[in-house]
Amino acid sequence: MDTRKCLFYGASGIDEMLLQSLRQHGWMVDLARDAGEAQSLKIQADISVGLVSIGEHDWADWVTIQNVVSGGGMPWVALVHPGLTVSRELLQWLARGFHDYHVMPADAGRVLFSLYQAEATHMGRSPAVIQAMAHSEAGLGGSSPVSLQFQAAIDRASQSDQSVLIQGGAGAGKEAVARAIHRRSWRGVAPFIPVTCAEVPGVQLRLELFGLGDGGYPGDQALRRGRVDAAQVGVLFLDGVEALSADAQDDLLQLLQTRVFRRVGAEHPIPVDLRVMASTQVDLRDMVAEGRFCEALLAALSAHTVTVPALSERRDDIEWLARYFLKQQWPDVSCSYAEFAPETLETMRRHDWPGNIRELVNRIGRAASLSEGQPITPQHLGLVQPRRSAGSVVSDGMTLGSAKSQAEKEVIEAALEAYDHNISRAARQLGVSRMTLYRLMDKHKVRGAVSRQC
Repeated sequence: MDTRKCLFYGASGIDEMLLQSLRQHGWMVDLARDAGEAQSLKIQADISVGLVSIGEHDWADWVTIQNVVSGGGMPWVALVHPGLTVSRELLQWLARGFHDYHVMPADAGRVLFSLYQAEATHMGRSPAVIQAMAHSEAGLGGSSPVSLQFQAAIDRASQSDQSVLIQGGAGAGKEAVARAIHRRSWRGVAPFIPVTCAEVPGVQLRLELFGLGDGGYPGDQALRRGRVDAAQVGVLFLDGVEALSADAQDDLLQLLQTRVFRRVGAEHPIPVDLRVMASTQVDLRDMVAEGRFCEALLAALSAHTVTVPALSERRDDIEWLARYFLKQQWPDVSCSYAEFAPETLETMRRHDWPGNIRELVNRIGRAASLSEGQPITPQHLGLVQPRRSAGSVVSDGMTLGSAKSQAEKEVIEAALEAYDHNISRAARQLGVSRMTLYRLMDKHKVRGAVSRQC
């Protein structure tokens, strides 16, 4: 988890409860008890945002505070005594010189959100830029009826703060959908923390999600913050939620119902303010019927359900999507630099796209390199398989066994191509274990040197 650093300048004292909350949520806080100390600390390059507490009697020395917060380009968030809000001059100064302000006693969750937003703006990720990316990336665009219905579901989910369950096949773009919903929501500048459930063993997953130990008392286990900590105020995205163990399902349900969690081995509950999104490739209702998935958890996760259509259901969008992804290969030049041959577009419409958007992106990326600026053909995309005539089969002496072996090899190669040589995902699609897939690749001499595990 990235370490975030904040300068907390308490002109007339530090709110200790707020300070504790900031540290619990992963912020490293440098304290400044006076203006000189604050001036010294704020020039450190690794501090990205400042927090200043302005007490009832501090307004008399507002010039000192103004000198601290001005200059340097670092955004500031103010905590203001309620008695000062009657000052029109102060409110005008707050509006001009601060990213945001809160009236004391301030809600810790709202202060955290302001800090995340200020940090994002400081790093150049302005909310306007983030919002503009929502539907324009990773295959979420298109004008077919199926795509328009799909985009409407994304919009509805983004206007809520409830949990979201995203359903779709492998490579359909489920994480891209989750990120788009997040960016368009009020939490959009807060962290988006993904966890791929199938890649973390059950016992390790609890540590990964909830962390370890209190870290607050002598003899405690070393503090290790988990993904839930990292997602405070933002989104925790569980990719492949069907892979959760029964214990992990119980922990997640408790988190959703109580909005508190405990680190592994710790006694003290920690309040949490986050949104949970999850994705799945299977029908979780079937898993509930088989006793393999908690019915209450399914209900808690699916306050909103977004189904990502398969690319084969969006054939009218394929040309638009293909041109969009091709443009990404040469963003600085005219689209005319590389184009699709007429027969290529028809070939893409006919293809079944078992790997969905991921397969389309991978094939176009490879074709862009192979074509060297010439019109892209089906051969560049790897969508043309040489067809054997009956005579060639006989002359080659192909038996039923060798034909079966050849077909098996082609299916394996197609799955690896569709999933960008990701062994785990290709194995799941083929319905075999990773070790079985490795053995089959060795048997058929399918190259796997560039394969990845996650």
